Amino acid sequence: MTDFTALLGAGFRRNAPSTLAAVANLETTLGLSLPLDYRDFLVWADGREGDVGDLYLSMWTVEQVVELNTLYSITTRMGQGFVGIGTDGGDYCFALDLRSGERFVVVPLGALAEDEVKALASDLVDGLTRIRDGYITGNDL
Repeated sequence: MTDFTALLGAGFRRNAPSTLAAVANLETTLGLSLPLDYRDFLVWADGREGDVGDLYLSMWTVEQVVELNTLYSITTRMGQGFVGIGTDGGDYCFALDLRSGERFVVVPLGALAEDEVKALASDLVDGLTRIRDGYITGNDL
């Protein structure tokens, strides 16, 4: 399991962990299996936010993943398997694109369209590592 405390650093303030049952319920609600690294993240912290590298990272709680994907019509506009999981505290949505494999991506919330999706990394942990290490900055969004 990834050491998210070391990965995200002291600037990231986390919520209490989610439960395995809540994560399983999220998967049922979404109709898909979440990547192991994202499930591990939710069990480490049910969302929260803070500075990581050059970015502000606001990761959604299990409840917010359901609510905000519905509110922003993310699944409707991007398709089954595209799951918003947080923002930069502003207009950009971090997501897991599970439609054909797995990618950690970003897309503007106001322009949810395929041609606006930018792949940032192969998976969540790689993406968070690249953010922490300064390989992904606000200029990359």
